[in-house]
Amino acid sequence: MSEKFIPKKARIVVNTDEQIKTDANETFEKMGLNLSQGIVLYLREIIATGKLPFEIQTPATRIKAENAEALAEVRAGKRKAYSREEYMKHFDEQMREANREDV
Repeated sequence: MSEKFIPKKARIVVNTDEQIKTDANETFEKMGLNLSQGIVLYLREIIATGKLPFEIQTPATRIKAENAEALAEVRAGKRKAYSREEYMKHFDEQMREANREDV
């Protein structure tokens, strides 16, 4: 008679703020998962790859990388660049339109 291997369950206690927990629950629910299943998937990904499933950066480093990517897209013709004047004109138009909708 073969015995089925059933791994022992372990409890992990994680302290976070209430909003992060709520947001994570809602996000996982949209994926058809509960919070516990999402955390287990995260841990399994770390084990499988030997690294975090995302890059850790300071905000300044992230912004610099995003700007470099956007500039490369502009140079490749995939994105339009706007002058400050063009941007401000568009912003002003958007604000006037929003104010009309509020009335």
